[in-house]
Amino acid sequence: MNELNLRTAIKAAGGFFLLVAALTLYCQLHGLPGSRVPLYVSVDFAFQTVFAWALGGFLIWRARTRILPLLERGLKEAAMAAAAIFALTLSSALLSMVVWTIGTSIDINHLLFRLVELAPPYGLLAALLVSLAVLRRYQRQSAASSPWLRLPEEPNLTLRKSDVSLIRSAGNYCEINACGRTYLVRVTLKTLAERLADDGFVQVHRTTLVNSASIRFVAPSAPAQRLNIHLNCGMRVPVGRSYTANVEQLTLH
Repeated sequence: MNELNLRTAIKAAGGFFLLVAALTLYCQLHGLPGSRVPLYVSVDFAFQTVFAWALGGFLIWRARTRILPLLERGLKEAAMAAAAIFALTLSSALLSMVVWTIGTSIDINHLLFRLVELAPPYGLLAALLVSLAVLRRYQRQSAASSPWLRLPEEPNLTLRKSDVSLIRSAGNYCEINACGRTYLVRVTLKTLAERLADDGFVQVHRTTLVNSASIRFVAPSAPAQRLNIHLNCGMRVPVGRSYTANVEQLTLH
């Protein structure tokens, strides 16, 4: 396990136990004075609930490549995505309840009652997640149809997309090259790559995005035979080996 995976695992475990502690505290404070449930009951309920949330989130993340494309098609497909999320979250809740009853007799009636009880909030959660995803899709489409590049991180800066030829990473900042000038904006290259993917901006290097409309030609460089992108502004941009497919995809259109 590398250092990055170890950090991710530590953060995930910390978030899990933080949610358990918060839910346990909520259960303890929720009870009326004199009728408060024992602490171990609250802890057990919190662990079971957070485990179901974590499992549901993991299942949705694993199925994202099948669910997300549905959100790009229409209302019928979005409803199918909501149904898939609902099924995954409800099945994770059922599995969590079964795991917590291992070693004891399983009360089928209790499980069915809990599933019926959880169905409305899980259904609302699925509908909310899909609604937010669809709303984000329409916002991206609206932004893509605009000729202007507006940056929430720098609200006073408005550039014409066609004027931007190159964007380079500078740590937590990005250098945006437009009309021979460079503008420094506090935003990561990853964020801009996702935001501008529908506007013809392509990542060609770990630190570089280029506007496909600004590409003059692509040619290999001797002797390494690595690709270089020549822009209309006269700049030359080396293509990273991991991003060659992105450039080849551009040349096919």
